[in-house]
Amino acid sequence: MKSNILGSYLKKKRIEADMSQAEVAKLLGYGTSQYISNFERGACAPSLKILNKLSKAFKVDIREFFDIVMEQRRADVKQVLFAPKRGRRAGRAS
Repeated sequence: MKSNILGSYLKKKRIEADMSQAEVAKLLGYGTSQYISNFERGACAPSLKILNKLSKAFKVDIREFFDIVMEQRRADVKQVLFAPKRGRRAGRAS
């Protein structure tokens, strides 16, 4: 299962800022809150430009956002590189 470190963080910060997804979407210039929902669910990641706007909206230092983005990337890489192989039996040559 894919980790959602960044999405969970964004949702937490939005709630702490007492903002709805619709309010954040409007602030970022989106016509619908679906983009924010997608970010929070981990369906897609915001661009660096959007992260910069979010850091200002949530009053968070951009370096904190950067640390979370890097943590998410590390988790994604570990999952790809170290995930157990499926469909192969132990001791069987390919």
